[in-house]
Amino acid sequence: MKRSKAQYGMIFAVIFALSIVVFGAALYGLERIAPHIIGTPAFAGALMGGGVVALIIPFSMIARVFVTHENRSMRFFEGWSLTFLFTLIAIVLVVVLRIASNLAIYGTAGGTFDWRNLNSDLTELAQLAAISFVVILFLFRILLWTGMRSALRWAERN
Repeated sequence: MKRSKAQYGMIFAVIFALSIVVFGAALYGLERIAPHIIGTPAFAGALMGGGVVALIIPFSMIARVFVTHENRSMRFFEGWSLTFLFTLIAIVLVVVLRIASNLAIYGTAGGTFDWRNLNSDLTELAQLAAISFVVILFLFRILLWTGMRSALRWAERN
């Protein structure tokens, strides 16, 4: 591996954060420009489509960077270790960006959420967090694999 996993993690973190910020700013702008659209199927479609694009872009770009610098596909354990790293990075970034946006919009870290509800059943919260982590891990692995296939096809054509 010519580059370390930390370098790929940093590239992913920057691209992922930028895609989330741009997506969030676009939704916030849409909400401010056309507040009557919230709750409509068009807004739901914008949320779904924008969310998918915000997830696909970082993985396709990191796959292209990997293929460009390594001139090969990822090995099995490289792919899984990078996916695990990307999952941890994404969870931390989403939490940090969510707190920052709540502070900017509402003035509190929790926004309009009541944190006291989380303390009622910590076992259930831990199970939900573990299941969410596994689902995100497998989703990210599929996105990275798809991005690698696309990047390898792009490299063969060029």
